[in-house]
Amino acid sequence: MIVLDGGTVVLIETESTDETEWVLAHVDSSGYQPDFPERIVVERRYAPELIAGMQADGIDLKAGR
Repeated sequence: MIVLDGGTVVLIETESTDETEWVLAHVDSSGYQPDFPERIVVERRYAPELIAGMQADGIDLKAGR
């Protein structure tokens, strides 16, 4: 997954079907999620916990530009 830090929000983009399936299983789609599940918008305060969960499940994360 690619993690883009936008300041007040973090954008996380999936790069594979497995990553998209992980998002579907672990992320609530309510609220403003226009490109769910391929891209998720996360408030900055919730991003560390979500990222930790991804890493614990073996998802490869990389910083975007």
